[in-house]
Amino acid sequence: MPFEADEGDKTMLRACFDRLVPRAKHSPVAFPLPPIASPTDAIAALCTIVQGVSEGEITAIEAAEMAMVVRSGSQIASESNLEQRIRKIEETDAANATGPTSAVDACAMRDVCRYAKVCARMTMDASGISARRLR
Repeated sequence: MPFEADEGDKTMLRACFDRLVPRAKHSPVAFPLPPIASPTDAIAALCTIVQGVSEGEITAIEAAEMAMVVRSGSQIASESNLEQRIRKIEETDAANATGPTSAVDACAMRDVCRYAKVCARMTMDASGISARRLR
């Protein structure tokens, strides 16, 4: 193959270059998005993406890829929010040293913990993004 490229065969020359320096499949998208610190911020980011498509600043394919990134950021922000809420409940219970004040509080805390663990598992399974497991 390299000998044919040396002799001026353009197809072989291109094949050699493609192996040495592969072509980029995607180019970076220069489109500003607002920071995503909460699921509400994700809605604003998605609105910005939709507006960018409608104004022709980005293509629909680029918008779909950006929406996946925004969705992942939204899930991470949501999980972080749940983790903070659980930590706050645990700290309050530890400060009171009496545990939940009623059976209803105990059930609610158990459900929040169970929901957070299910969300972490679903995020890991669905998107392949490693999520922090909540203990």
